[in-house]
Amino acid sequence: MLEKRSIKYLLMIDTDYIFLQNIEKFMIKYNYQVSLANNSDSIPSILKKNRFDLILLEHDLPNNKGLYWLKWINNEYPTLPVMMTSNRLNEHERLEGLENGARDYLTKPFHEKELLIRTNNILRKEENIKSKTLEIKIGNVLFNTATNSSVHDKTTNLLI
Repeated sequence: MLEKRSIKYLLMIDTDYIFLQNIEKFMIKYNYQVSLANNSDSIPSILKKNRFDLILLEHDLPNNKGLYWLKWINNEYPTLPVMMTSNRLNEHERLEGLENGARDYLTKPFHEKELLIRTNNILRKEENIKSKTLEIKIGNVLFNTATNSSVHDKTTNLLI
């Protein structure tokens, strides 16, 4: 049985607006706040203004931009998971999406319940990772174990 849970924020980017609206109606029943976009060029401004737990991104965006935006999101927001969708049964595209950082890949048409289950699975894994994240500050460098990244804090002065 699929349980309702705390609100999660989902961004769905797809050129098929009817598809987006149908999925939105279904996901709202399970406490998802859904934002819809059918213009991929708006992705940077949407992500700058909002916080999302997961992005559902169409691989088949015009001019093959689905893969471009997947790479861009992974570079700019490395801890934000992306699930890709496609109308094509092309194994090469699916593997290409997964190799470039998609957490999962669904081929349309798919059952709404399958999307919900896969979304919940991704978010459960993300919550486990976040709960195990450790940030270590050594001098003026902050290390993050979840993203395997470090940030140099220029405001901290190290006196030796």
